[in-house]
This record gives sequence, C-alpha cells and structure tokens, in this order.
Amino acid sequence: MNQVATNELLHRSESSELGSLFNDQAYSNILERIFQQVDSKEVARLLRVNKHINHVFNSSSRLQYPYRKQLHSIPDPPSSTECSPLSVLSDNKDNSAEKSVSEKLENLLEKEERLDKLHPRVMKCIHIPNSKIEDLKDGYILMSESTYKFPIAPGYPDQGYRNDSWSIWKITDNTKDDVENLISRGASKSQGYYKWKFDPGYHSKPDYMNYYDNITMCLEDNVIATSVKHLLIPPHLVTEQTTESSLLRIHFKQLIPLKGTAAPPKGVFKHAARHPEAAFDFIEVRVPAKYICSYTSIHLAPGGKVGVLIKSERPGEFSFLGFWNWKTGVSLGRITPTPHMEIAEDFQFFGNFVIASSFRNEWTELDMPKTVIGKNAIPGSDKQPIEIKDGILYHDQKRLDMFTYLETFELMAAEDGKQATLFPHEAYPEQHSNNIERCSWDYQDTHICIPITSHRTPAFNRPVIYTKGRFHGLPPKPGNVIPQFCSIADVNIDNALLKGERNGVLTFTISVDTVGEDGYPYSTNCHGTIDLQEMIKEMTIVLTKRIKSLHRDRRNGHTIQTKLHNMWSDDPSIYQFMGERSKSDDITHLDTFMNYQDGAKRTNYEEGWEKYGSLRFSTYAQEFSTFGTRSFTTEPDHQGLRGLSAFTGSSKFLPYRMIMRDFNSNLVNQRPNSSILMDGNTSSSSSSNEKSQTTVNRSFDLFNSPKRFKDTIVEKCKLPKPIALPKFHESVKRINSDDEDIHSGLQNIFMRRNVVSALPFRESSIKFLWDTKRDLHRPLFDGDLVVLRMQNGAIIMTFD
Repeated sequence: MNQVATNELLHRSESSELGSLFNDQAYSNILERIFQQVDSKEVARLLRVNKHINHVFNSSSRLQYPYRKQLHSIPDPPSSTECSPLSVLSDNKDNSAEKSVSEKLENLLEKEERLDKLHPRVMKCIHIPNSKIEDLKDGYILMSESTYKFPIAPGYPDQGYRNDSWSIWKITDNTKDDVENLISRGASKSQGYYKWKFDPGYHSKPDYMNYYDNITMCLEDNVIATSVKHLLIPPHLVTEQTTESSLLRIHFKQLIPLKGTAAPPKGVFKHAARHPEAAFDFIEVRVPAKYICSYTSIHLAPGGKVGVLIKSERPGEFSFLGFWNWKTGVSLGRITPTPHMEIAEDFQFFGNFVIASSFRNEWTELDMPKTVIGKNAIPGSDKQPIEIKDGILYHDQKRLDMFTYLETFELMAAEDGKQATLFPHEAYPEQHSNNIERCSWDYQDTHICIPITSHRTPAFNRPVIYTKGRFHGLPPKPGNVIPQFCSIADVNIDNALLKGERNGVLTFTISVDTVGEDGYPYSTNCHGTIDLQEMIKEMTIVLTKRIKSLHRDRRNGHTIQTKLHNMWSDDPSIYQFMGERSKSDDITHLDTFMNYQDGAKRTNYEEGWEKYGSLRFSTYAQEFSTFGTRSFTTEPDHQGLRGLSAFTGSSKFLPYRMIMRDFNSNLVNQRPNSSILMDGNTSSSSSSNEKSQTTVNRSFDLFNSPKRFKDTIVEKCKLPKPIALPKFHESVKRINSDDEDIHSGLQNIFMRRNVVSALPFRESSIKFLWDTKRDLHRPLFDGDLVVLRMQNGAIIMTFD
C-alpha cells in the first residue's frame, strides 16, 4: 500500500463510511491485515489516528513480531539449498512450526534485553586439544584441529602445529526433530553438543599430508574451503632473480554429510568428500616465488564465490586478491595487483560485491610559506628538495600523509568469467585426485575488477618513508607510525537491509605500531564504523549510472533492465526500492569511477562519510565482531589491573571488560521511561504532548523487562583441571556515545585529535575476571551467541 492509498484511507476513516473499521473491536482482524500491507512510515501515521488502532497494533503478536525484528534491525536468517544444514533444522529462526507467534515474540524480546544487559541465558565451555575456533555462523562453530601434531617448524614445537583436521559444532538448542536430523547426518554428541569431525589422514611423506593453512565455511552452500601453500623453492634459496612460482590451492569439501549418513566409528570421518557442485578438486593460483608469500586468507560467499588474499612476507611488497566461482570453475577477476590498488590489507564479500582495505601515501597541500632546505634533499633528486621534520616528509608546500582506504568493487559475472589456461602443477600430487583438467591460473591471467566507491579515513599523523612498496629507513622518533593491518569484520547484506527495513553497520580496525613520547614502542588500534544503508545507497547510484552509460549506445533495453534488476538481488521489490532511492539522492560528492582509466575523486572522511561514520581510539581493545547493528569486543580493564598483582605474575585472574555497541538508529537515543514511535523517534513518558506518546505499551520499553527472566545457567568446566569460567563481578554500565564523546580522540594515529562520531551508538559494558591458564582471543558474535575464543577451546554464551 503506497502513501496515496494510506492518505485516502485515513481521510475516509474520519467519515462514517469507514469509521467503524477504525473504532470497532469486531473489525480488528481486518485492521491487522491493513497493518501487514504498509511499511513502517505508514504504520507510524496509522498509529496517530486513535487509541483503538494503537491497542490493536500493540496487542497483536502477529504485528508485533515482524515489527520488533525490524525495530531491532535483526538480519534475515541465511537462505539454504536442499543440501544445506539450514534446510533440515526446524529451529531456523522464522520457520519453527512448534512455536507460536506469541512465543517467538516473547523469546525475541527476552533475547534483545539479555543482549542489552549482557546477561546470557547459558554459559559453558568446550575444550579440544590443539584446536582453534575459526568461524561462527548461525549457531554453527567451525574449529581447526591438529590431530597429528606435525610442527609448523620441524624441531620447534613451541611454534605450533599444522592444521590437518576440522570439526563443525551445532551450538544452539535442538528440538527432538533437530536431534533426529543431526543424527541422520552422522553427527555425534560431545560435551553436550552435536558435532562432525573430519580427519582426512596422515601419509608417510610430509609432502602428502592433508594439512592446510586456512579454512572457512559457507552454510548456504554447505561447503568448507581449505587452502594450502606450496613453496616449490625453499625460502632461503629465493633471490630477486628467482622466476619460479609458488602455488596456492583451494579445496572445496562438503560441510555436513547428506541425510542418511551413518555416524562413523568414534565419531570421526576419515574422508572429507569433495563438494558435489565443485567444478574441480581444487583451484590453483600461481604467484612469484621471489615475494615469499607467507600470509593467506580465504572467504566464501553464497552462490559459489570464493576469494583469496595472498601477501608477501615483507610488508608492502606484493599482494594478490582474486576471486573465483568454484561451481562453474571460472575466475571472477582480481583487485590486486592493479593500477588502482597495489597492496590489499583485508577484504570481505559485500553482497554481490567486494570491499577491500589498503594503506596509501599521498601528498597533502599545506597552507604554509614555501620552504627549500637543500641539505635535506634526497640524494639523486633533481626536483624540489624534500624536508624531513619530526618524521614527516615535506615537499613544495606539501606533506606526505598516509591514509586508510575502504573501497568496493564489482566482480565479473559468472558467464563472463575467465577459464583456466594451465594444468595444475604436479610436484605435489593430491590423494584421491585424478584431476587432469585445467584448473590453474597465473595471478596476472585474470581480469581486473572495477572499483565502485572509495572511502578514505583521516591521515596518519607521521608516516615513515615509503619507497618501492616497502617501509624504509627512518630512525624511530616519537610519533612515527607503521601500519600493520586494517581488518574488516563480516558484513551482513540481506533483503531487509536492501529494502531499508533494518539498519546495519560495517566495522573495521586499523592496527599500527608507533613510538610514544617516552620513546617506547607500542601497538594501538582505531575502530571504525560506517552505516551500511549509506554505503549501499552510494553504490546503487554509481552502479545505476554506470550501467545506463555503458549500454546507452547499444540500445539494448532488456540488458539494462536485467542488470539493474539483478544488481543486489533477484527480488523485484528491492529493485523498486533502490530505483526510488537513486532518483531522490544527490551524489555530487561521490567517486563514481564511471571510467576506470580516468579515475575520479574519492569520498574522503572530511568531505563525505563523516556524516555516517564513526572512528574510536582504543589502545588495547581487540577487533570487533559485528552482526546487524551490534558489535562485541573485549579489552583489559586497566583500572582493575592497578588493584591486582597481575603485573608481578602472581594473579590467577586478569580483569577484562566485555563491550557491546549497538548502532541501531531506531533505539540509540532510547532512555529509561521512554516510548518508541514507529519512525524511530523517541519521546519522554513525562511529556504533556499526547500525540508524541502513541506507543506506550510496555513491550516497547527496553530498559524495563516485560517479565523477570531467569539467572544465567553456568555449567562448570569438566576438565580434570578445570578452567574457571569468567566471573562477572559488577553490574552492567550503559551509556550513549554522546555521553563520552570527549574521549573519542584519535591521539597519535590521525591528524585530527578529536573526531566526533556522526554515527551514535548505545554501549553496554561489564567487567569480568579471566582465568590466566588460557589466553583470551578475539570474540565472535552471530546475533544469538557470543563466543569468547581461547587457546584450545571457548567460552560460549547463549542469549536466545
């Protein structure tokens, strides 16, 4: 129902013709159906008609449940294929036949309140020797394991073991039907959960061992991808003149067995089946051996997409970021190395697109007198001399600044992808592999991905000299910074977000090494956040203009409409929403990248995305894990450390803080004793304006529980020498971002010492004590679970 129809309906409601519909309880069912046909803005207008309409809306679980999901910006559950584990479990968040709508609503409200108060329903631990939790998605945990303890560096077991097996754990609660389905797929029970363990085996020669470097999963495609590097030349023999290649192979295995699979002896599958939809046993990419590429990272996306990032051991020297469709066996292009981006730091899939981070040096114009200092000129320079002052480079009224870039890119369509031209290298034959097809690509033999939008942060305040792709030679001076990494958290793009029915954020972390004023080196972080709605809007406008421009001369209206319709999704309602959005917004400040060869100006922090971004400085907080609008992290509590003997090594526990930030604009300004309007506004309950208090049902009050929920169920560790679970010893502290904006300065990282957040958030934090027997790693969050990862296990907090 559009706005015109709503206006007509409201006008006729004032007459006797439809008056009873909006006042008589007997017509409540019809009124419910009307609510179900209008969007949130129109609902807000309907609620202002009278108290009866408010009563119908607030008392209907069928209306409240989807509204609360939208209000809390809860992402849609992932879609599934017939073989996906998501398709057979009846506890899928919206498809449970055993729960009534009222039960779903009650559970949703309790979960949201528990998250706000950091009050889990259940807390327990799992422990697996020589393991590491790699991923958490929709209640499934992926864990890498080292069953055979083959050292990464032979003779030095303290450096860890190679990964050679893995397990998948179903963490969320299971109904009776779920248990039957899990068992029918060969799951076995361990430590109170159901799991599948895969051990491909160990061979007599280390070269033939089924070890891997990276592992990731995609529930929608029921696939696990593992990658392994093959260094055909020992690193100590590599020189600048080396012309040989190193290999990286990505294997695609079935994540969870199909229904009808019996549980194996001792619960361990000795063979990991190739995914039935995989075009090859593996995809192989070749990169120059002379760069000694020691870092690799892989990600999967629904629909058969896989991306791999390979970086050299020496920072800033070489990186390859490329993409494939593993179902059709074609390359979808590369982002680095290209003229637009030489070195990528990290990447994530962004719906049908990709977002990547990078560091770059650029000259900044200065408003200062021109100076020429010949004695500081770089030898061999025949141009204006360069002055080095306090670690900063100046040249011809310009200063060399270092920036972080976050840029989005188009991938090639699968039908336009590039086939492999090489046979796989046979120096490392794979067990069970009879692959004689071409499935190998040279890194340069791939198309270049076209950039869409580019977002630049403020500058680092004191970059070191950056020459030929490497960091060189300045002596350490106070303020010098060397960027180490810019990580990007997982991004949730779903139809609800694309249609503007929920909010969402992208989070990233910039990590740098620097030297303090006291001369001592230290590491520090800056946490960044960008509003996904704004990013999607910008990308849609740029892509719409690009598609129409590229196809204008071909006079092929069908091609244009197909590309526009399928830009983000095959849902026609999304195209309609995006079309209206692209017509109504101004994009004069955007880098449109209409012509890749020409380039264009970028969206700098000072010019554009500071309107919908946030930058926060934190020396010790770990990277955030984000789902929807919520982000979780942990950091040491330094005030608590002062009162302990931790620094002397005699303390068994260290004080930490768990932090949850919610960037949901619908609720960010919500205070105790306030009510929420459908359009996201808030009003004080003590206000005398009756029209501003249209929704006063207590189910809208986030700070007062509809009912008292039970205390956390804490299950004790069952190890012979138990690991203590976190001890939460103080109440939750809750603030809004504007309460402490004075502390949002970026100190030694950026030129601006204080960056006020244009993307407000609510923050909940709680102090806890952590057992020092295990190191605490970056947490994971999937909307229902918070997993505190630790060495050889995890603490699992269930909120749903």
